[in-house]
Amino acid sequence: MSLEKYHLNIKKTGFDLEFRISEILRKAGWSTINNKYYIDDVKEEVREIDIIAYKVTDTKDIRIFTTLVISCKKSEKNLWALLSKKLDEKDPNLELKPVHVCSNNKVLGFITSMTEFKNNYYENIINQKVGRALCTPRFQIFAYQEMEIDSGNPKNDTAIFNSISSLMKAQSYEINSLPKRRIGEKLNYIYQFNLVSIIDSKLLRILFEEKNINTFEIDEDNYIARYIINKEQTIARVHFVKAEAFGDILEEYNLYHLANCNFFQQKYDEFYIDVISNEDKLKILFDEFYDLIKTSLYFELLQYGYKKTFDDFVKDVRADINWDEVSKSIIISLDIAKKFIDFLNENKTIRSLVAINLNTVYRYDGRFEFVDVSEVLNVKKNPIKIAQNMVVLG
Repeated sequence: MSLEKYHLNIKKTGFDLEFRISEILRKAGWSTINNKYYIDDVKEEVREIDIIAYKVTDTKDIRIFTTLVISCKKSEKNLWALLSKKLDEKDPNLELKPVHVCSNNKVLGFITSMTEFKNNYYENIINQKVGRALCTPRFQIFAYQEMEIDSGNPKNDTAIFNSISSLMKAQSYEINSLPKRRIGEKLNYIYQFNLVSIIDSKLLRILFEEKNINTFEIDEDNYIARYIINKEQTIARVHFVKAEAFGDILEEYNLYHLANCNFFQQKYDEFYIDVISNEDKLKILFDEFYDLIKTSLYFELLQYGYKKTFDDFVKDVRADINWDEVSKSIIISLDIAKKFIDFLNENKTIRSLVAINLNTVYRYDGRFEFVDVSEVLNVKKNPIKIAQNMVVLG
């Protein structure tokens, strides 16, 4: 019995395409996971995404993942047609610069939550010449159709819609599940996600203009997709790519990963330029800083006559941090008696510990002072007071 018919027929399915795309990724240094399962939020069913690929680099402070969520489709009879029109960049309903990231780091979380982040990200990455890996669309895709290659007859949009929806749902699942999968992770990480829909057939742009309709065969195009996931609208960029063009476009994703590394490390460093004088930045890192010193604070206070248990100390003692512009000093406020405040200010062990951890968390090596919580309010009314009462600071 001849076995050749089996592998000839399996090549007609999408499995051969998945293998070829995975090999292209592997040879280019990407790690791949094939046929990863996720939960469909609408039907609560288990589904799978064809390929998730990662490129990973450790920079000075961050482990950076550029992620490709990939759908592979193959058709011998049908092509994909992207029905397009002129893009109106002023349309308020269009979000042309979607960015999807996930990080365990408060600094990166602060950076990516800023209003100007998406514009800054696109401008910076595009300026690093990553080609087609990241760009705003040239045309607005308003519909799509599978069409018969021989007759040109429209079929339906099912395969294309399924590709888009599976990509967006898989991305949402990855972003939501990452913090749970990597709980306790001490290394700073950030994942940046890209959706790629690969078609092993012809890819057309059918361009609708005021008086004409023209058709072009293309290798790739960008589509801004909207989808309701977990009862919320999600907007994402889907990169349609013809299978035979994927190798060339992957080279641009390699450049994109390098650009990601440069961008996120640069923004991470820039965060610390004004971290002390920017109240929002100062506050978001305070829990991390206080966790490093509170146990030592307690045991030093215990030796000086402090009576509360550690649990009560943590629960009852309010702690905060502020910057005093007049004295050019960090003010660490604690809700404890003045005699304990004075003790901490004069305690060499505590001063050394605090100085080390201010440098670790804030990259700060200047003056600091412990004060009673009530004094912080007084400082705002009379900022000269702290400067006048300042002891020699470490």
